[in-house]
Amino acid sequence: MMQTTQALLTTLTLLALASSAFAECAWVLWTHIETASDRNQGGDEWVLTGVPHAADCYASLKATMKAQAGDKPQSSDESIQVAGNAVVRGSRGTITTYTYSCLPDTIDPRGPKGK
Repeated sequence: MMQTTQALLTTLTLLALASSAFAECAWVLWTHIETASDRNQGGDEWVLTGVPHAADCYASLKATMKAQAGDKPQSSDESIQVAGNAVVRGSRGTITTYTYSCLPDTIDPRGPKGK
């Protein structure tokens, strides 16, 4: 009975430490910018913004998307669409997609690194 109690107490302590450590890690607002054009292959770029907490990251994501989508089109042939966590801007045969995500600093959405 004593071993079971100690094992349960140890497990609960480890779970509490693991969850608090995860909650205190830094977060990254990832912006993936993809550009496609009629004239060329296009481009792929990642922009990282570090923030201390998840709540800060999501607030920044929301504000950034609002600013990106709220820009007035500069010409009549420019379009702006918001879909989920992405803003798509199109103009004169060029489409640029800005996809936003908040992740702990231990996760890299770009995939594994090659050697």
